[in-house]
Amino acid sequence: MMKVVLVAPNSSAHTVTPPLGLGYLAACVQQRGHEVALLDLARRRLGAESGVRELALLKPDLIGISILSTAYLPAQELIAAIKQKLPSVPLVIGGPHVTAVPDDALKNLGVPLGIIGEAELVFPRVVDALAAGRSPDGELASVCRLVGDEVSCSRRSPFIEDLDSLPFPAWELMDPRTYPDLPHQLLSRKFPVGSVMTSRGCPFDCTFCASTTLWGKRWRTRSPENVVDEIEMLVKDYQVQEIHFEDDNFTLKRSHAAAICEEMLRRGLDIVWSTPNGVRIDSLDDELLDLMQRSGCYALGFGIESGSQKVLDINHKRLNLEKVAGKVEMVKGHGIETNGFFIIGLPGETVDTIKETVCFALKVP
Repeated sequence: MMKVVLVAPNSSAHTVTPPLGLGYLAACVQQRGHEVALLDLARRRLGAESGVRELALLKPDLIGISILSTAYLPAQELIAAIKQKLPSVPLVIGGPHVTAVPDDALKNLGVPLGIIGEAELVFPRVVDALAAGRSPDGELASVCRLVGDEVSCSRRSPFIEDLDSLPFPAWELMDPRTYPDLPHQLLSRKFPVGSVMTSRGCPFDCTFCASTTLWGKRWRTRSPENVVDEIEMLVKDYQVQEIHFEDDNFTLKRSHAAAICEEMLRRGLDIVWSTPNGVRIDSLDDELLDLMQRSGCYALGFGIESGSQKVLDINHKRLNLEKVAGKVEMVKGHGIETNGFFIIGLPGETVDTIKETVCFALKVP
């Protein structure tokens, strides 16, 4: 058995939320009989030196670090401190940044072992191999190795089709009650807040989005019962009062979103919820919005991205701007708050299209 410590580096982001990816990894490693601790440095705003002191107290046999691009520099500082203070402890890196640019990540961070893509099935086997004194490269998919100045990656493992087969995140290691009230998008009505993903993947190909790189284009879902089982557990065990659905597109399939809302209503869950990661505005209708509102929805985010139809088309954002204002009015008519996401500087952007975006954002109700 190994003692594995999973680390979320500090970040300059204003929001602080439980690291769902590490929570899933922790639960999967626990299933293999290993001891797991989770150190979220962002939760306590700990830098590299403080973080490595905390790590040393945990006496890890293996350290795993998940890296977002926005936390790359803090991760770099942390890894340098680990190499200095805990040089004998094996280190594995993964997460969105490593998946997107594995060569750059392993070379610049000087870490010999990385995992790309969904790691819930791969990382526990890496832990098993290291516990048995074996090198995990060559026998596992999605594993990258740095040897000298060269990075080699094995074939990427298939995406996990049966999301219900995964255990719930190890919430006991990232208790929502211990987090500051600084949730995704800084929007919440109640506390504690629990983050839940009901699906992975996105069939669209927007040029500015990393979703397909991380999750693939095939949209995969958890069953509504499985999703609401987790929500019910969060309410019962951690007194969670608000849920944030962190899917890339919670409403992509109308029947999926509706079934989750119906299941929450059937169980009489007294919660409110929102979609801070956004939904496609063109996927909504009055019947679905009524169901969402009755099940506790109070806010929806929309990825509008630009007020220029030309810029949207260049970037493969399949959205008709002429329909946006009417959809926003429809959502607000159900008593649901709205917020829009816009990006300045997309390919094809000009001073005039920037002005179009600003004007569009100001005139949308």
